[in-house]
Amino acid sequence: MPGTPRNSAVGFSAAGKGYITTGYDGINMLGDTWEFDPIANTWAKKADFAGTPRYDAVGFGILDKGYVGTGFDGTYLKDFYQYDPSSDTWTLNIGYGGNKRKQAVAFVYQNKAYVATGVNNGTYQSDFWSFDPTASKWTALRNTANTNSTETYDDQYGTINRANAVAFIVGDKAYLTTGENPSLLNTTWEYDFSQDLWTTKQAYERPSRTGAVAFSVTNGGYVMTGSASTLYLDDVDQFFPEALYNAND
Repeated sequence: MPGTPRNSAVGFSAAGKGYITTGYDGINMLGDTWEFDPIANTWAKKADFAGTPRYDAVGFGILDKGYVGTGFDGTYLKDFYQYDPSSDTWTLNIGYGGNKRKQAVAFVYQNKAYVATGVNNGTYQSDFWSFDPTASKWTALRNTANTNSTETYDDQYGTINRANAVAFIVGDKAYLTTGENPSLLNTTWEYDFSQDLWTTKQAYERPSRTGAVAFSVTNGGYVMTGSASTLYLDDVDQFFPEALYNAND
């Protein structure tokens, strides 16, 4: 990538191309945007992110548009911007209804985006939101903590909230794992879109870590890299959500 080397950036895909924007180079918070064309194997500079330069935001792509929001620019943020590759323009999107945060996760299912977890000034966030771009509307979902005193579905939600986690889709479920709150975590949670419910799954079987990356290909979810204290990790693992745990595997 021709741009400044950085950490804590965001990436998204839109209209068949990949995009990197925001981040931190160790001195400056960044807002430049770079497009990768996988067919031509080339990078191109695009319009700068319209919000304040920041890091630890979230990004996702839906219906040939990109979206970037939340993060930290010296203060915690909750603004969201839409990127249109066809015109190379950023516009302020409808306001995110959730709390300010950084180090959240975002995932996309059936052309809707979901934003969860993250931290705001030391408080790990439990509000959970979905975004429908066709209506340009955010909708509040059930919290990811035991905040409902009249029902029991959330009684075991104690370890969902975290920062610097990873999330990915396998089939018709979403999965959340790794991260910190404030110690390193390996607990893994499955989200059922049809019921708006979380259930615990087999814990991540490598060392607990923060700042990992995850992705899904066909029906497989993968988690890789990250750090554990001063140790930087390079392992790659595939998650099989329906398989039974076998310590001898």
